[in-house]
Amino acid sequence: MKEDTRSSEEKYVDKHEKELYKRAVKYWGPGLQIEMMIEEASELIHALQKYKRHKDEDTTMHVCEEIADTQIMINQMALIFSKEDIKIWRYQKLRRLTEHIINYLGRSTG
Repeated sequence: MKEDTRSSEEKYVDKHEKELYKRAVKYWGPGLQIEMMIEEASELIHALQKYKRHKDEDTTMHVCEEIADTQIMINQMALIFSKEDIKIWRYQKLRRLTEHIINYLGRSTG
């Protein structure tokens, strides 16, 4: 069995993350959280555009920060929208990605 090397803070956040998302949606409401999702996605796009021009440590860290912000909001969106429908779509998209990779590998080695 693999040893859990996460800090106590990381373990606490993981354990309480879902509850934190629920509280945020309840406190600010779905409408504001959807607006925040749009803002965070926009900030991630902007950071990625900057990274394409300047691949340095600062822009890399900024992209990482915006990915974290966006992931947090995506998890809240899963509470607002149907988690089961999201799961179905996710599996369909992953299956299609797998097929694309298999097809690409087949063409590139043949």
